[in-house]
Amino acid sequence: MTGTNASRAPSYRWLIEALLVLLLIAQAIAWLAPAPLLSPIINRLHIGLGEGGLLVSIVPACVVIFSLVGGVVSERLGAVRTGIIGAWAMSIGLVLSGYTHTYLMLLLCRVLQGLGYGVLLAPIATLAMGWFQPREWPYVNIANSIAPFAGVTIVFAVMPLVYLATGRQWTTSMIYAGYALGVIAILFTALGLEPRADGVHGGAGGHGGAAAGSSMGEVMRMRGVRLVGLSLFGSLWTFQIFTAFLPLYLHASNGMSLQEADGIVAILPLTAAFAAAGGGFGAAVTGLRRPFMWPLQLLMFFGALGAVTFHDPAMIRLSMVAFGAGTSGPLSGILTTMMELPGMTPVKMGSAYGVVWAIGFAGASVSPFLGGAVASKIGLAPVLIVFAGFALLATLALYLLPETGPGRRPVEAPAVSRV
Repeated sequence: MTGTNASRAPSYRWLIEALLVLLLIAQAIAWLAPAPLLSPIINRLHIGLGEGGLLVSIVPACVVIFSLVGGVVSERLGAVRTGIIGAWAMSIGLVLSGYTHTYLMLLLCRVLQGLGYGVLLAPIATLAMGWFQPREWPYVNIANSIAPFAGVTIVFAVMPLVYLATGRQWTTSMIYAGYALGVIAILFTALGLEPRADGVHGGAGGHGGAAAGSSMGEVMRMRGVRLVGLSLFGSLWTFQIFTAFLPLYLHASNGMSLQEADGIVAILPLTAAFAAAGGGFGAAVTGLRRPFMWPLQLLMFFGALGAVTFHDPAMIRLSMVAFGAGTSGPLSGILTTMMELPGMTPVKMGSAYGVVWAIGFAGASVSPFLGGAVASKIGLAPVLIVFAGFALLATLALYLLPETGPGRRPVEAPAVSRV
């Protein structure tokens, strides 16, 4: 199904969207599950901050590669089949990590989770664009922008509780998280359907619809795609270092308990969920995208600085609100802008989605590993302050994006064929 027959879209598309939301939540859990438990993991495995940071950053490092692979595979096997592979890889990797007793084995399990995360990106974008008509895209993208931050909220709010409930066993906590992702994988395997250009929907056996080779090279040449990738690079660089190490910083510098520090950081994704909704509705109602992208992105920079420089818990919480708003507020507008680029199709959108997140996660993979290594020598505070500056890079890239919304001027309609 594409923009031409979306008016006949069955109500089943909403079940597909619910599955996509669950997959996006699962991605966030797989990525950040070790973050709130990093201190006990470091102590148990006798590793340093750099090695601890690598446990978090190895997932986005894998995404850099496997998001591109996922785009090509999705064109060949279909979005549903590729999504099933990714969902099960995340679940199995998380469960297996609970049975590891060495740093190397835990790192290998994290690689498997990164493979699953990356492979899932293209199918999610293809299914979202393919199942819904253009006027529905902004609203679907609101839900898809909120979902990852709901997952991050679950990680920082629930994982510490699971850790305490299991007798402070981080391994058991990982296993339970893996079981939860397994339930999501089962649901998608059983209920996932492939959109078809003729309005008929098939199961996992549906072909991806690419008739003449991969569209990866074509989308890489799109200026809009490259700018979105650059914005995600800067945003994820800052986001990753703060989600990985801000709890440790607040614990060490402000004397907070790890539970209290994790609770403050949990404000970030919770606020981000509301900001994603606000920015998305603004872009949908006004028909404009740019006013709800770069101005909101700038808030991330000021929030990051405040979280490090303030010592009053109330001001730190306020900074987390700004950080969260800047992190997610632009996302719905960004995703909708990509779908509205001239010549974009559902299959190309999957490839483009893989490209921009590959660029973005390149920053996320380097940030905590490099930051943890440098912080071992000069301390966390200066590292966090300097790395906050990458949010300005994201702001500039979004400023340079063109306005594609119907509220500003007519633009070429996205192509409706699936190839």
